[in-house]
Amino acid sequence: MKSNTKLRLPLAILLIVSLAAAAMPASALTITSYTAEIQDDGNAILTFNYDMTFEEYVGYYLNIANPGKLIKEEYDKHANMPGDVLSSDSKGTSFKVYGYAAVSDDVNGKTITTPSQSFQKAEAILMEHPVAKLTTFDLSPDITRVTFPDGYVETFYNELSIPSITHTVRR
Repeated sequence: MKSNTKLRLPLAILLIVSLAAAAMPASALTITSYTAEIQDDGNAILTFNYDMTFEEYVGYYLNIANPGKLIKEEYDKHANMPGDVLSSDSKGTSFKVYGYAAVSDDVNGKTITTPSQSFQKAEAILMEHPVAKLTTFDLSPDITRVTFPDGYVETFYNELSIPSITHTVRR
């Protein structure tokens, strides 16, 4: 009789936790800022800063949900340029993308052309991921900055798509 009581307590706790999780409102992963730091050779450091809800923080710290890992996994599946994760934590992810921008030299300097980007495509890709059942995504960054080696910056606000940018870094 005593062993049956010991078994019921963990099952009851599991049931309560499951019901509480089911009753929680849907959580959301929100990209607050995105920065693309373009290097002289066309490589780029891409940094995504995001906000997570309490439930997502718990999942992150229990290693259930890791936005940085998720971003990298989906990037590797769908991108045509190699990249390496430089850092990832509960506030953001930074990775290096090789060959991100096209670079050409001429008499005026280096002309660098970035690719256009659509965060809508990323949202569609993430919606196919199993974590989409537990969370929603807002991938239009509050602020997007594209920075070139000479300090020139293009800034966008709440945009789902970023156009290709051509900039010449003067000699």
